[in-house]
Amino acid sequence: MEVTNSKLQTVIRIKNLVLKKQQRELSEISSIHQKENDALEELEQTHHDAMNDAGNEMKTKAQDVQVNRAFIQHLSRQIKQQVQRVEEIDARETQKREEIFETSQSKRMVEELEDRRNAEKEKETERKTQRLIDVLAQRLQVNT
Repeated sequence: MEVTNSKLQTVIRIKNLVLKKQQRELSEISSIHQKENDALEELEQTHHDAMNDAGNEMKTKAQDVQVNRAFIQHLSRQIKQQVQRVEEIDARETQKREEIFETSQSKRMVEELEDRRNAEKEKETERKTQRLIDVLAQRLQVNT
């Protein structure tokens, strides 16, 4: 059963649509990834500042030290959670890139198949044309 070019063109159009959708999704994931990285950097800077503040204040009350320590521990937990979110988004981004690569390869294979089919049809048309020319030439020779 021969696959027609129109079917191949339909497959290519569908693959293009899938590819565009995947690229949009990757863009969205990348945007989220950047926002989460920015949030992580902000948390880390706040943590760094809090650690510096804790070391700079020698004459602090015990209650202030406890509050500052609790705040630093809270920031540490938030940083760990944020690192996890960033890693999860990074994994999604990597997976989406792989999907795009696979879709692009698949599309390229269908396009190559279409090109080969077109070349085969063109050769067949040329052969038929040449046979027709040969038959006409023979008839002309017989009639003269």
